[in-house]
Amino acid sequence: AIVGLRGLHIADSRARIVLPHGTLDLAIRSAQLDSLLPWMVQGPTRFDISATANGATMSLKGTARPFAAVPSLSAEVTVEGLPAATLGLVVDVGNVAPQGSLALAGKLVASGGDGPLQARWDGTIRGAALSLRLPGLLEPIRAKSAIWTGALSTAKGGTVTGRLGARALSFTPAGGPPVTASSVQFDGLRYNAPGTLSLATFGVEGLALRPTAAPPVSVARLRGEKLVYSQPGDLQINTMTAEGARADFLRDGDRLTGPQDLFGGGPSEGAPDGFRWRIGRIDFGNGSIIGFTDKVVDPPFTAQWRLGEAHVAGIDSARPDAPMEIALSGKLGDYTSVDVTGQLWPFRAPLALKVALKAGRLDLPGFTTYLTRQAGYVFKSGEGNLEASIAIDKARLDARAIINLRAMEVAPVNAKAALDAGTALAMPVDAALSLLRDKNKDIRLDIPVRGDPSAPQFDFSKVIAKATSSAIKSASVGFLKYALQPFGAVLMVGEIAQKMAASIRLDPVIFDAGTATLRP
Repeated sequence: AIVGLRGLHIADSRARIVLPHGTLDLAIRSAQLDSLLPWMVQGPTRFDISATANGATMSLKGTARPFAAVPSLSAEVTVEGLPAATLGLVVDVGNVAPQGSLALAGKLVASGGDGPLQARWDGTIRGAALSLRLPGLLEPIRAKSAIWTGALSTAKGGTVTGRLGARALSFTPAGGPPVTASSVQFDGLRYNAPGTLSLATFGVEGLALRPTAAPPVSVARLRGEKLVYSQPGDLQINTMTAEGARADFLRDGDRLTGPQDLFGGGPSEGAPDGFRWRIGRIDFGNGSIIGFTDKVVDPPFTAQWRLGEAHVAGIDSARPDAPMEIALSGKLGDYTSVDVTGQLWPFRAPLALKVALKAGRLDLPGFTTYLTRQAGYVFKSGEGNLEASIAIDKARLDARAIINLRAMEVAPVNAKAALDAGTALAMPVDAALSLLRDKNKDIRLDIPVRGDPSAPQFDFSKVIAKATSSAIKSASVGFLKYALQPFGAVLMVGEIAQKMAASIRLDPVIFDAGTATLRP
C-alpha cells in the first residue's frame, strides 16, 4: 500500500540534514507540510519551517519534490546568528577557517539524486566580528562588519560570486606589515575552491600599512581593476590609483627606513616559497605626499614632496631583470619643482636603477642645516637648479650632477668657522666662491660621481686639502651629497640612495683655468 499525507504539522522535533561536507542538526520548533503524496511524483510539497541550528535561528518557506527522480527544493531562507564556520558544510573552504556571526536572507535551490547534492544560494549575507585566512596571501583577515550580495554554489567544488563590502578591516599580507582599512568594496568578485579569487574592481578607504621598523604608509582612497589571486601564491593586479597617499622616509644614524622596508620580513609562516606579485601600473593622484626626515643633522631636516602627476609601472617580483618604470612629478613647498623619471630594478640583488632627477628653484636657506654640519656656514639667500643622472648596476655607481646656483650668499656661524674654512681653502670662502661666479654672480657646477657604494671610503678632508679648486668642488659635492638625500629617498631606492650619497670615494680633480666644469 502507498500512504500519503494531505498535511503534516511537526513541533518540538529534531532533524538531520546531510550536506556536501557534513551534517546539520536542526531543532524544529514548527514545521508545516502539505500534499506529501508519493504517487504525485512531480507534485510539489509546500513547507514552512521554523528551527534553530548551531545557535542560529532560521526560517525556510518554499516547495520540495521529494519523490521525483531527482529530488529538489526551492525555498526562501532567513537566518540570524549563524556561525561562519557552518559555511564549510556547504562549500569546501579548505583552510580558510571562517569565523564570526552571519545573517542570511535569500533563496536556496537544491537538487540531488544518487550523486552529491547540488545547491545554489542567491541573496545577501551580513557578517559581524568576522575572520578568515587566505594562506600564503592574507592571514588573518578580520572585519568588524561585512555585507555580501551574490550567489554561492556547490558546483565545481564551490563557487562564490557577487559583491562584498566591509568596514574596519585588518589583515597581514605574506611577508608584509599589518594593514588596516576603514572600508573596502569588492565588485565582480568570484572565488573558485580551492583557491582562485578574482575581482573586477575594488576600492579601499583609509588604508594604512604599519611596519614595526619603518614609518607607516597611508592612502586615503585606493581604486583598482582586475585582481586575480591563485594559490599557492600568485597575485596579479592590472591597475591601481592612489589618492591622498603618504609615504615617509626617516634617516636616523646610518640607516634610511621607508617604504622599501614594507615587505622586507620574508614570507609569513605557512606561506609557500616563491610567492609572486605583479602590478601593471599604479597612478598617484593629487594630494599624495612623500616625506623625508633626517635626524642626523641638528636641527633635523624635513621636506614634503607633494606629487602631481606620478606613476610606477611594470612591478613583477618574479622577474628581477624586468625594470619598473617610474615617473614622479611634484613640488617641494610652493615653488620648488622636482621631477624623477627612469627605471628601477627593485627585485635584483643588488638593487639597480637608472633615473634622471630635475629640481628647479631650490630654496638654499632651507638646506642650511646641511651646510652648517659640513662647513660651519649658513645660507643667507639664494636658489638653485639641479639636474642629475644616476645609474647603479652591480654595485657600481655612475652619476653626473649639474648644479646652477643663483644669488647665493653664505655666512659663517662664528669666527672660528670662517677661519677653519679659509685655512682649508687657502683663501677666504668669499674669495673662493667668487672664482666660480659668472658675470651674473651665478655658479654652475658640472660634477661627475663614480664609485662603489658597497665600499665606503670617503674622506672630505683629503679632498679639501688637495687644492683650492678641488676644495671648492668638494664643498659643492658635499652640498649635493646632502641635498640629494630627500630626492634619493623619494625614489624609493632606500638605503642604496643613502649609501650613494654618503659613501662614494672621490679622486680630486683640478679645474681647467677659467672654467667650473670638472673632468671625469
